[in-house]
This record gives sequence, C-alpha cells and structure tokens, in this order.
Amino acid sequence: MEELATLADRLDSGYDLEAYCEVLTFGLHGPGGNDPNDAHRLLRKPLSALGAARERLAERHADAYCRGKATEELLLIGTAALLDSDVRRRRPGKFRLPWQETWEEICEQALDTQEANNSSSGLACYSYRSGFDRWCESWLNALMRLAPAEQGDHSSSAAARWARAYTALEQSIQRDLQDSPWVARLADQLHHAGRGMVTGIAVSTAEPVVVAYDGREVIDLPWPAQYLL
Repeated sequence: MEELATLADRLDSGYDLEAYCEVLTFGLHGPGGNDPNDAHRLLRKPLSALGAARERLAERHADAYCRGKATEELLLIGTAALLDSDVRRRRPGKFRLPWQETWEEICEQALDTQEANNSSSGLACYSYRSGFDRWCESWLNALMRLAPAEQGDHSSSAAARWARAYTALEQSIQRDLQDSPWVARLADQLHHAGRGMVTGIAVSTAEPVVVAYDGREVIDLPWPAQYLL
C-alpha cells in the first residue's frame, strides 16, 4: 500500500507515463498474481483490498493517459520498438526496409566525403557498416525509453524524447569517430532521416487499426508500455 501511495503521489504531481504504467501492472507478479484467490487464504483479503485500491487509482487518472501527449509518446515508443527489433534481427541477405537504406546511404555518403577531403587520416578505411548498427540502436533505444524525459525548454515529453535521442546518437558517433569535423552534420542527417521515418509510421497508426502479431518475432517493447497499449 505504501508503494501504491508513492505512485499516487507521483501521478498527483503531474504527468508521469512511467508511474501510470506501473500502476496498471502493479502487483501482477506478487503473491497470487492477477487472482487473489490463488494466494494463501490469509492473504486474500489484503490482496483484494490492494487490487481495489490500484483499480481506483488507475481509473482516477485514466483520462490523462488515453489521449493527448500520452498517445503521442506511446506511438513513438511503440514505433521505435518495432524499428529497433527490425535492426536487431537484420542478417546478410535479409530483406531490408527503405528506412534502413536511407540511413546507410547517408552514412556512406558522409564517409565518402571524409575520404575525399582527408584520404590520409586513417578514417578512409573505416567502414560505415561497423558503426551503423550501434548508431541506430543508440538512437532508437533513447527514443523508446519509458522513463520520463527531461523537459528542459521543450514543449512536450515527446519533444524531449527527440532531443534525448539526438544526444544519444551524437555521443555514439563521437565515440566511434572521435572529433571528426563532420560528426555533427552526420548526426543531424541521421536524426532527421530517422525522425521522418518514425513520425511517418506513427502518424499512419494514429487511427484505430487491427494488428496481427506474429509471436515468433521478438519486439523489444518495454513491457509496461506493451501492457498499456
């Protein structure tokens, strides 16, 4: 009950998607799981009271998390998770999506330019493929992370997510290529391309849709967000 009260305080303090997801999944993996009747008889009464308290708390805040910025954030999280799973399962010769080609073309073009400008730098032998997966993974994971983003000067949580994803991408590229003068430009180009792809897919799923999910495919969606979706 104390843990649930802590979540209630977080929700009362303002928008907190992570806290609301924790409320929805609260107690699901404790004694008795979803059904208090499965627990020891001495635990049934307190577990029932806890479940009722959780349901009241979830219902009290439901309106704030079924539209508006919550919908926008969940679309970004869900779309990023789908793209992330696609990046992770890529294999040589496997069908490649257009957005992957876009990112790789940008990487290749930027590195070709670097080779022409400074062919003796040692970066000429650098293969963009050795960094592509790391950069994509860093950018996508930063975008889909469920923990609340720092607002800063941004007008919404979703805007803060974009800023955080860009920072993660830039840091990842800098680790690979250090202080190359075109790192910032490469980060800008990749972020712009990736954002366009994610936004395009998210917008296309903004209306009610029917989803057929193949259980053989692994989608690394944060499970509280999966439960809420």
